[in-house]
Amino acid sequence: MKPVEETRLERLKALIKKYESAAALNRAAGRNERDSTFSQLINGSLNSKTLKPKTMGSDLARQLEVSLCLPHGWMDTPSSFTSNLDDGVLAASASITAPDEDISVFELLDVKAACGEGVYNQDYPEVVRSMAMPIDVAQQLIGSANKNAAIKIIVAAKDSMVPTINPDDLLFVDTSVQEYLGESIYILLHGNELVCKRLSLVGKHLTVISDNTAYPSWPWDERPDATRIVGRVLRALPIAFKKFGLD
Repeated sequence: MKPVEETRLERLKALIKKYESAAALNRAAGRNERDSTFSQLINGSLNSKTLKPKTMGSDLARQLEVSLCLPHGWMDTPSSFTSNLDDGVLAASASITAPDEDISVFELLDVKAACGEGVYNQDYPEVVRSMAMPIDVAQQLIGSANKNAAIKIIVAAKDSMVPTINPDDLLFVDTSVQEYLGESIYILLHGNELVCKRLSLVGKHLTVISDNTAYPSWPWDERPDATRIVGRVLRALPIAFKKFGLD
């Protein structure tokens, strides 16, 4: 079996081909588009300390998997072992990135965003299904045709954002948003949990707020180091089932 560094380089080349340039891949992964890391890896630039070609470390590989919603370990697995997976990740996602001219596609990820204390999610969510709608309907309902496939759907859990967001609502999340862009509802990666919270400037301090007043707010400055913004909620589609009879 080939070294993992070789496999990661092949995977990187496949991703750059899919996104058409290293700069575009940087943007899709929430990185500075001028970052030269990917180009240096592709071109075999030498490490100034070891004088050997630079290789992709596990930290960068895992970051790419998270930011691009790839399955855990995808960067380390040779394509010959994952033909079906590649069909679902690269080929299918390519068709999502450039869908039929009249159709918008939104991927539904296999995670839940906790509107409360947090629901543990697998670190590397997979696409379980998608929602398609005419572009004009998507523009009217979501405010975007989602041509770059950055808007994903996740399911809300718990009740800390009630009445704004209820458990089981479908959240349309712009995953290209990785920083605070003004008061809004965001998805945060909080340790190993995804949480759905409102971020707002209170005076000079950024504050994490639950719309349900039964849950306390907390200052952003007191967050754990691993806490970061991974998306901004654009819309919530209410899912309110009426139950009849015994469960």
